[in-house]
Amino acid sequence: MGPYVLNRRIWVGSPPMELLRSQESLFRSASPDTGLDDRSTPLIHGTAPEVADRLASVAGSTGATHLGLKIHLPGMAQDQILDQIAALAEILPPVAAALKTSGDR
Repeated sequence: MGPYVLNRRIWVGSPPMELLRSQESLFRSASPDTGLDDRSTPLIHGTAPEVADRLASVAGSTGATHLGLKIHLPGMAQDQILDQIAALAEILPPVAAALKTSGDR
């Protein structure tokens, strides 16, 4: 069995809803007839432990072996991007353990 990639948009803290809405609008305007938008990549947000718990739970329940995490939105300030990258240090270890477990199934 090949890799199973779990794609999610994550945000540690309160997500920048204005930027999320702007990106969704851009997707809808670019592909109005396809029905495609960014809702195909669900948002997981909260504190770093909450995000880690939710990602680990979804990874374990779906049998995911790999992650595709989106932390960038057009219009984000550099400090926001760097904060989200730094938060990955707390999020990834417990999620990696869930991926390894789900990959062994």
